[in-house]
Amino acid sequence: MKESFSNSRKIDDLKPQMTTLEDLELLKIIPDQTVVIAKVDGEFNLLSYTKEGESYVLNKWGHRREDFLALNQFIEAMNKTNITHAELLCELYAKEDGKPTNLPTFIHLIKGDKDLSKIHIGVWDLIKINGYAPKEPFSWRLEEVERWLKGCTHASVIPYIKPKTVEDVKAFWKSCIEEKGYEGLVIRNGDQIYKIKPCLDVDAVIIGLNKTSSYGRELQYFQKGQVTSIKLALMQSDGTFIELSDCASGITADIGTTLFKLMDYKVGEDDTTVYVKPIVVCTIEYTETYVKSRRILKFENGKYVEAGLVDFVSLRHPRLKRFRPDKTVNPSDLRVTQIPRGKPLEFILHCGDCRQVLPTLTDESIDLIITSPPYYRQAEYSGLQNEIGVDTPDKYKESLLAVFKECYRILKSDGLLMLNIDNGRREDGVVSILAWDFIKPLEEMGFTLTQTIIWVDHTRRPLKHPRLLDHHYEPIFVLAKGKDYTWNWQEANNKNDIWEITHYKGYVEEKGDVWDRTGVASFPVALIEDLIILGSNAGDWTLDMFAGSGTVMDVAQRLGRNNISIEISESYCETIMKRCFDKDKLHRYAFIKGEKETHAQTDMPQV
Repeated sequence: MKESFSNSRKIDDLKPQMTTLEDLELLKIIPDQTVVIAKVDGEFNLLSYTKEGESYVLNKWGHRREDFLALNQFIEAMNKTNITHAELLCELYAKEDGKPTNLPTFIHLIKGDKDLSKIHIGVWDLIKINGYAPKEPFSWRLEEVERWLKGCTHASVIPYIKPKTVEDVKAFWKSCIEEKGYEGLVIRNGDQIYKIKPCLDVDAVIIGLNKTSSYGRELQYFQKGQVTSIKLALMQSDGTFIELSDCASGITADIGTTLFKLMDYKVGEDDTTVYVKPIVVCTIEYTETYVKSRRILKFENGKYVEAGLVDFVSLRHPRLKRFRPDKTVNPSDLRVTQIPRGKPLEFILHCGDCRQVLPTLTDESIDLIITSPPYYRQAEYSGLQNEIGVDTPDKYKESLLAVFKECYRILKSDGLLMLNIDNGRREDGVVSILAWDFIKPLEEMGFTLTQTIIWVDHTRRPLKHPRLLDHHYEPIFVLAKGKDYTWNWQEANNKNDIWEITHYKGYVEEKGDVWDRTGVASFPVALIEDLIILGSNAGDWTLDMFAGSGTVMDVAQRLGRNNISIEISESYCETIMKRCFDKDKLHRYAFIKGEKETHAQTDMPQV
């Protein structure tokens, strides 16, 4: 694959503005105008073709790609037409086993040139033919491109339909999303463009097997040893449970029989439900929530006891997605804050050098900073001049201390800086930078070192150096600005200062978080979850000024915290937005590059 950057062409304005459609039932079909197209989890690109000239794909960052299988196949097909020039909108995405993959897999494949035969071009609009913009209907444009690309295996129009009824759209949803694994749907309805996708999920524990439906009708399969409906709950920090929803399993007979085995853990029963021990955690997908009074339950002495009522939520259209053997029944894995409620959260991504961005943030506006600076002389993350970590050891220390001084200014009096900084480059048995060298100057700024967490990861590659032992840990310094800092020790998963957390980067897909396998020197999600829980509360402001692939922003969103992230690399900023933005229609997402952006919220850290 040939890659380059183009500063002459910007494509931001080419992507159509979409409105979220909350429910397919709200869709009004317009005869001969409504077109529904599948949505893939990929990268938006302009696809430019010129006969006997340059043909390429170009993303919004100016990243231009040529000479790979899908594009070459597209060019070969177009050369057989009478078209001399065409511009199309497409998604680059990956396919494995005939199904579209998630974004991390696509990024892994295309960035490393791992297996470009898995990269596909999915066309979803035609914007120019031989220099003019076609006036024909959208469906005609798709049909025309289909005709051009007939027989291609890696370049094609993304699946679409021209529905006559909402039921047609529902059937297409089932086929594309539930069976084939597409991310969602885009609906062109006259002048309106909608997007809809199953974007919300929650990890919950099974507390009951339902014998009757929500309408009180007996579930016949239950008498045959199969469970088709389960009762779910989340867990509060005090160990009590909040009822969440009933959920139809929508499942095969095998899973229904598996669920029925929970009868061996029966702890009680009423007219509608057999209650079981809270031992099985599962992921539930849903479309939205609505307010409902819910019971608080204590599980003590082998049974559930009611402990009051609380205004909480119920899930609309819940669906059992999968079991979670990697999750356990604890207030962190089953946290109530998984459900978006209350005030919307804010997520701000700055593309730039943190040495220029941090001075624009307001004094004492941040509750928790979690960061890991670039390793000294290990990699160039952005390729920009004067990047931190590519100069001398003294310059490296000087640059980081200037950054940490800004951190002290913007931290609240009860805030913490959690700093993961490993020893520097090792050459001939000599370490260039010692992590502990930063402690004294940090204390001179006003920080207090309250704790040093030792993060142990046994999957690190052996050094194979004759004068060095293999290196399997990194320190995380917990630095406080004041004496009364936030410290949620009771809610923390780790109660001591040695944390053995495996980073499954590059390891089997069944382990770790899917995003653990993205980025250079990325944090494991489990590590950041523990740190955020320990050092902040729901609704607090978190910051990572060396954001990388965006793990801190991602986990902050999962745990109900606001976040500001700063990343110098445009490529990584793109990854962060794909990973973190638009996950919840209630939240606000802002991308800032260069000039300042003004925010209306008065309690939002101003920039």
